[in-house]
Amino acid sequence: MLVKKIEESAREVADLEQRQADREQQVAEAQAQPEGPQRAEQLERLRQQQQQLREEVSKLARLMQRAGADRAAEALQQAGNRMGDAEEDLSQVDPEQAQQEMQEALDNLEEAEQELEEELDEARERLADELLE
Repeated sequence: MLVKKIEESAREVADLEQRQADREQQVAEAQAQPEGPQRAEQLERLRQQQQQLREEVSKLARLMQRAGADRAAEALQQAGNRMGDAEEDLSQVDPEQAQQEMQEALDNLEEAEQELEEELDEARERLADELLE
């Protein structure tokens, strides 16, 4: 049961990581556009999408905390904080700074994914030990 839950969480983190990378790419594309109402609208849409991602990451961080995956939870919390900073930068029409924050969030998501892989290995080892007893 625990192994399955960790595997699901690792897949969810990988999905969030991909979606965050997509948002970062979209911000880069928006940054290349000339300033104006169309760019502002696109940045606002991206801010809203970033907010949704941040909320999903925060929810997953709480679940990991309750499950005892503290290292993964901490990395997810840090990713959520960076996503919130990127949201703020997008609301202030600073896509360059938002991209930097988004990259930091990606780094944190990668760290969370690695921590979950370690948790998964440990859970599998514990399960194997229990079966051998």
